[in-house]
Amino acid sequence: MGAFVIFVGIIIAGTQIDFWNWIIQTYRMRPFTLRERVFTEFRVIIHYLSLFFAPLPGRFNLDYDFPFSTSLITPPTTLLSGILLLAVLGIAIPLYRKEPLVSFGILWFLGNLVIESSVIGLDLVFEHRMYLPMVGLLLVFGALFYKLILRLNSKSANYTLPAKVFLIIIGLTFALAAYQRNKVWSNEISLWRDVAKKSPDKVRVKLNLGMAYDVSGDYDKAVEYYRLVLVKKPQNIITRLKLAGAYHSCGLLDKAATEYKKLINMYPDLPPAHAGLAKLYEEQSLSKQADIEYKKVLKLNAGCKSTDCHDEMG
Repeated sequence: MGAFVIFVGIIIAGTQIDFWNWIIQTYRMRPFTLRERVFTEFRVIIHYLSLFFAPLPGRFNLDYDFPFSTSLITPPTTLLSGILLLAVLGIAIPLYRKEPLVSFGILWFLGNLVIESSVIGLDLVFEHRMYLPMVGLLLVFGALFYKLILRLNSKSANYTLPAKVFLIIIGLTFALAAYQRNKVWSNEISLWRDVAKKSPDKVRVKLNLGMAYDVSGDYDKAVEYYRLVLVKKPQNIITRLKLAGAYHSCGLLDKAATEYKKLINMYPDLPPAHAGLAKLYEEQSLSKQADIEYKKVLKLNAGCKSTDCHDEMG
């Protein structure tokens, strides 16, 4: 519920500032609208619940390419998810007096998803957003399981031992699943290869996999993925800088120079492009050309506020 209180506080503060204008600004770089995000989050929350009930290692993903809901009925699961969430909320409120812990757990789960699963233009899905809300679900099922054992034990048979065995089996199963998932996280390449299998069309995933290969020294693979990114986003500054750097590391100086020159044509006032080209010229003993580029870097850095430079690089 803490997140819910914070969210309410933000809305109250919004009466003193241009709150909704700030909300709209959070969508400036997003491929979805506020309406699409709100509708999509109905399905996202149900997906979170499905991961709670079936936490199979292969179902987890660091960077989802989650399809948008363009309306309440597109796809139809949007409306079904919304109805299900309303039903869960409808169960929690009347249970407050009879089963306060269960009611609190449900409200905790929903309340702590309010900020990151409502109107603010964040990424649609991140599994870590379930860490705090999941405490509420554990309270709900812990309370229900405890009551079930008490009720069964009130009869002739004693179910305490079977309950302990059941919990041990569940614990060992989850431990094995966690071990399998941790192997995926063992290094950057295995992690981003796993993500690339599950989100094959997402540009950010290809870029991150390329950078993982780059850091590991596999520059040929890095070049392959950087080029895939540039097919969809040819003006992406970071990717083209990374591509030029990978070519440089491979010893393909002409190709590296070509990429730096493309960047300079697109963004003449970009210091890293001039600096990279200057370094290439210097390694080729082209002192005059290197000196020209270094002077451009010094001139651009002198007239460029650090925040503006970072904004230009994306």
